Amino acid sequence: MKYFEITVITTSEAQELVADCFFQLELEGVSIIDKEDLINLNPECHRWDYIEDGIMESYGEGALVRGFSTVEDYPKVFKELTEEFNALKKNSQGFINVGSLEMTKREIEGDDWLNTWKEYFKPIPIGDVVICPRWIDYPKKPNEVVVNINIGMAFGTGEHETTSMCVELLQDFDLNGMTIYDIGCGSGILGITAIKLGAKEAIMSDIDEIAVTASIENAVLNGVADSCDISQKDLLNGAVKSCDLVVSNITAEVLVLMAKDMAELLTTGKPLVLSGILADRVDKIMTAYGEWFTKTKQIQHGEWCGITFVRK
Repeated sequence: MKYFEITVITTSEAQELVADCFFQLELEGVSIIDKEDLINLNPECHRWDYIEDGIMESYGEGALVRGFSTVEDYPKVFKELTEEFNALKKNSQGFINVGSLEMTKREIEGDDWLNTWKEYFKPIPIGDVVICPRWIDYPKKPNEVVVNINIGMAFGTGEHETTSMCVELLQDFDLNGMTIYDIGCGSGILGITAIKLGAKEAIMSDIDEIAVTASIENAVLNGVADSCDISQKDLLNGAVKSCDLVVSNITAEVLVLMAKDMAELLTTGKPLVLSGILADRVDKIMTAYGEWFTKTKQIQHGEWCGITFVRK
């Protein structure tokens, strides 16, 4: 079967927003190619033995988001992507530079893209946690926790700074026996990671049906499905029991709206881990959460920040 490989030119800060447009249309093999992901890796968490000559130059400038559509479906896909990108440009104006969002396509055979897009995904070490695509047989080291992910269905591959910072910050805690709540779970990386780090239960929710399906599949893949409560919810709409730790990787604007609800989930002394926050939005987060939480740690990868709070 013939496919079109669709490539969209965007920016580092908008890459996941663009990828989400692909996911909404359930396109296959969505991948992000961004030189900044290599440049901004935290050296304390990501260690390179070497970088192949020319690899940085091969990435080019800006970020590329790619996905695949059958030739037959392409006219409909092109129309719907155009509508999604027009809405993204309008809604992001003054907040996030989304770039040109120029689309190109090339025709390829099915077997080509099935093999080619997988080449972009490698195991990602983040402290003692390794996020690994399911098709790679990774030789686990004694001190490592491996989280296998079926990449291609939903948000969250571990590559983006916002996800990797959450995984990094979760390792600051002794999660043994904890109940954690992952709000906006995407592909389930954070909740599954918490279970593999010793948490007793991970309550995971997302507004996107595809994300929920992906999280369930990944929980099964990692053998932790019995410890995960995964459901489709509108953020905090639909109360859950109090928990020992909350983690959420969502945009700062949404996190601001959730501050009071977050506070109601946690008792005094319990931690909150937030990411998805552009550096120039940190003050807004501090204003929104300062009434109920005390900041204990802040890290930054590239333009993005992750913050740990404790409930007052």
